Amino acid sequence: GADSGKRDSIKGYPYRNNKNYISGIFQLVGAWTAIGHPDDEPVPAGDVMKNGRIFRTAMNLIRELSFTSRIIDHILSNLDAPAYHILHEARSRLVEQNAAYAAVASLDPTYLHGRSISYNRATRNHEDARDPPEAWTPILVVGKFKRGGTLIIKKLGMRMSYMPGTLIFIRGAVLPHEVDFFYSGQRISIAHFVHKAVLAQVGITDIPISNYKESKYYTEPLSLNVPAM
Repeated sequence: GADSGKRDSIKGYPYRNNKNYISGIFQLVGAWTAIGHPDDEPVPAGDVMKNGRIFRTAMNLIRELSFTSRIIDHILSNLDAPAYHILHEARSRLVEQNAAYAAVASLDPTYLHGRSISYNRATRNHEDARDPPEAWTPILVVGKFKRGGTLIIKKLGMRMSYMPGTLIFIRGAVLPHEVDFFYSGQRISIAHFVHKAVLAQVGITDIPISNYKESKYYTEPLSLNVPAM
């Protein structure tokens, strides 16, 4: 994934030796299957269940993030209504079948199964291989850094400003993406996701894709009529 086969590669953490910076990834996930074990019953991620104090902190964080979760849920309902409905159906089935996920989901209003929270990490080019190709990956960046941290999507020839407060929706399993180095402050990225293996266990294998022109957010491209010279 994002560390190109090396978990938490040190090349992705430019401030790892600075005592004022936290560096790493916290998997805030209510339904998780280990890589290579797609048929195992999903469980909360080990990061969440490490001990009682961390579990309490993780649940408080999910509660505090419920505001942004509702925003993300609302955006998806307008951006891609068919996907919104099928993913909420998946959530309902998972809540019914998995008591551990139901407990976590009681604090979390969205269809999402989890979040990867990256602290002060420049992400190398990668695809979100465990996500369905049809699914949107919402990513929220927060913190107080002042420059850098550019989002790069080479397939589209795109370099986009990705400053604190930015929320993007990307098909992360389809479009390889990376985040450039950042400077002058702390950067925290919250990537929200659903995984194919978890969806398959509740009988969801296809996510419909709506025509982008049907989205409530669609606007016609501007036409620049430049007189011929």
